[in-house]
Amino acid sequence: MRYREPAHATHVDPYFEYNPSECVIMRPLEEEIWAALGPLRTEGTARWLLERRLPNASEELRAQLATRIASCVRQADEYFWLAVEAPPRIAPLLHYYSMFNLAKAAIYLRSPDRLERRDDFSHGLTDPHRIKDPAGYSLPSEVVKLQRRGIFPSLFAVLTGDELPAPAQYRLDDLLRYCTWVSHELDEVFDVQLRLLPCDLQLCFDSGRRVAWLTAAISRSDVDDRCRTISQFRADAPAFFRLFTRVKSQPQILRFESTPVACSSLRAAGPAIASLREGARGLRLYGRPTTSQRRTAGHYYLPLQLDEHPPLPEACVLYAVTFYLGSLVRYQPHIYEAMLQRLEAWLAESFIRQCPICFSHIMLNHLWGVEHLFQHP
Repeated sequence: MRYREPAHATHVDPYFEYNPSECVIMRPLEEEIWAALGPLRTEGTARWLLERRLPNASEELRAQLATRIASCVRQADEYFWLAVEAPPRIAPLLHYYSMFNLAKAAIYLRSPDRLERRDDFSHGLTDPHRIKDPAGYSLPSEVVKLQRRGIFPSLFAVLTGDELPAPAQYRLDDLLRYCTWVSHELDEVFDVQLRLLPCDLQLCFDSGRRVAWLTAAISRSDVDDRCRTISQFRADAPAFFRLFTRVKSQPQILRFESTPVACSSLRAAGPAIASLREGARGLRLYGRPTTSQRRTAGHYYLPLQLDEHPPLPEACVLYAVTFYLGSLVRYQPHIYEAMLQRLEAWLAESFIRQCPICFSHIMLNHLWGVEHLFQHP
């Protein structure tokens, strides 16, 4: 029997654990993001964060890590603004170095033991087809290979709490299907649709019955467009259907509910609410909100599985694509410059213009442990 939501139920975003830092945007979004990252350029702020993230570490270790984190953030900041001003033919490489340093800062802050050996500082990714034929080159068919050691698998681990699965290869067009910022260009240039479903997520609480549960609302037309059938949707999103066991079908919206759990209030830091929040995070939803609407609902994208590969976290997708473009600029600049003369340039330039900002926003929230919401006045 479906649990009926009472009219007086309270709703909050299940990802929303801390009071968000809300900022009114008076400057371009990227300037606001890097201004919020600015305090981490100093060792004192980095040490303050380390005292909260690594309370059992020695003072000497925290001092060493604070120096490294501050240096990484300073370098990431400088590379980012150099990339913004750089011509398109070299911007991807500079943006990658910015991401590489932000990723190192996050790893030092959360799991510094992952950066002890020399190969821990490798990219963690390779471009196996480094020698390319200019005549037959096609950006969508290029691949990125994941490795067991290096910055990429460590970033995956600190973002998800899991180890990277066995090494795999991802085609560029498959990775780009998880980039909401270039969905229009991807559809127009390659006739490829995103593997993401817009999803509104809420954590609900009934004060009368003292139970809490998760709800998710997804447009039926989006499911039909991306998955064709509910059965295929189940196959494409197994984690989603393990969490959401009940569904109410409406003409335009599919509403899903998790099994209610007993709890005293939404503010109680007990195991019931923690388990629901953990279940929501297990979905690895995409999207960073930019308005205070997140106080009542979370507007996200649900990543769908593609072939045998589970979806990567959003930051990892952005990192991997930028790594590939940077590698192309570094080792095969003639290939990249030739690509900029074709229709693919629209996609590549749109990605480099928008996606590093998204990556910076994700890492800002991860480093501070607080959701930063930016809104226009």
